[in-house]
Amino acid sequence: MNIGIVGGGPAGLFFAYLMKRQDATHRIRVVERDSAQATYGWGVVFTDIALAFVRDVAPELYAAMTQNQEVHDEMRIVHRGESITLANNVFHRMARIDLLRTLRRHCKDLGIAVEFGRKVDALDEFADCDLVVAADGAASTIRTRYSSHFEPTIDMRPNLLAWYGTTRLFDPLSLIFRENDDGLLIAHTYRYSRTHSTFLVECDPQTWDKSWSGEYPWNATSEQIYEYACHEGNYSLGDMLRGARAQEREAASGK
Repeated sequence: MNIGIVGGGPAGLFFAYLMKRQDATHRIRVVERDSAQATYGWGVVFTDIALAFVRDVAPELYAAMTQNQEVHDEMRIVHRGESITLANNVFHRMARIDLLRTLRRHCKDLGIAVEFGRKVDALDEFADCDLVVAADGAASTIRTRYSSHFEPTIDMRPNLLAWYGTTRLFDPLSLIFRENDDGLLIAHTYRYSRTHSTFLVECDPQTWDKSWSGEYPWNATSEQIYEYACHEGNYSLGDMLRGARAQEREAASGK
């Protein structure tokens, strides 16, 4: 079977690996719009139950994925200043870029071609494929183009969420509720490596509007405007943070 996969994220790569592993005669090609060094988000977390499915169908991939994971068997809920620990909740954490690299390495070992840095807007190049998989995310171009056929539905929830990475280490995995006069903020936090944690902040629209409403005047300019995204592929962000930390240390020492 000739298979084309649009999107080289975890879902597309995992599907490619399982199909090739099942039948080595499959010809599989993956096209990913981003570079090999980029990813969206910081750490990811899986329950032991979720990873058990990987262990059952591909134990060699499971061993590679879990080799350097941070594993903890409890979680914590912080509500109204009270911290409650819940035992026997096993979570595996890892950097999302490490997950992608592990999947890519296993795909490469089986001879699966992964092409980076090219967005697929039409399926003409997959005309010779027996199967085409749209694994290009929630805003899938392919799924949108053929929406009348597949009739997908997306339930957009109202809450706002920001996904950060931080050098502050949070153990164990925690769900933190903080309420003030403006509303309720919820933090989802967990350490995914020896040096970094994921820190997600969530709130409802009313809290967002009340806490953060404001205006900032922008002067017209003909220059390019750059926005720094929160993902490992943004090398400039690391240098900026290190520079800011150095300035903070100098200010604290009185230099």
